Amino acid sequence: MMNGRFAAALILLLVAACGNETTSPTEAPVVTQVNDGWNRFADGDYEGALQSFEKAIATDSNIGDGYNGIGWTRYAMARGEESPDLTVPLSYFDRAVAEGFEGAGAQAGRCLILNILSEYGQAVDAGKRVVAIDPAFVLEGDGSIEIRDIHLAMAQSYMGLGDYDKALEQALIIDPNRDPINPNSGNFVQVLISRLQDLQQELD
Repeated sequence: MMNGRFAAALILLLVAACGNETTSPTEAPVVTQVNDGWNRFADGDYEGALQSFEKAIATDSNIGDGYNGIGWTRYAMARGEESPDLTVPLSYFDRAVAEGFEGAGAQAGRCLILNILSEYGQAVDAGKRVVAIDPAFVLEGDGSIEIRDIHLAMAQSYMGLGDYDKALEQALIIDPNRDPINPNSGNFVQVLISRLQDLQQELD
């Protein structure tokens, strides 16, 4: 029969072991810092958001959502600049993906920026990944950026690649109720460009 003191000590050891397995000493601060970053991002406090996300990756250099958050914060800040360097937020989205971040956000950022940088093939690939991960994507903290923006970026990239039929497919996904466009008409490309411009204005 097991000694009572021994049994009690064994239970304490098991509880301690279980606690060590489920709680990392850096987990709580990182989660708090990332969440604080997204809260500040939602409030439009981009400087504060940047500080929180940077603290997160300083605490844990493998935290993918920290890089994702920096990417979106840098992207939001760059949009207010006259000549933004979008390679900076792009590098953080790439790092988020490299760290194994599985959310759609990093690929969405890559899709939008790569389209702007005329890297059309890569933009389409990133857009496909967004759709595969989350076909109803909405950016955390900024509901104005959502899946239709990704489809529009893909449509524009397909235009850049000269694949007008696939560009039309993306336009129809964004708004299937518009007047149909005849791909066999002589002014097909011009009409499609006009349609994408209209969609861009509506989504901006």
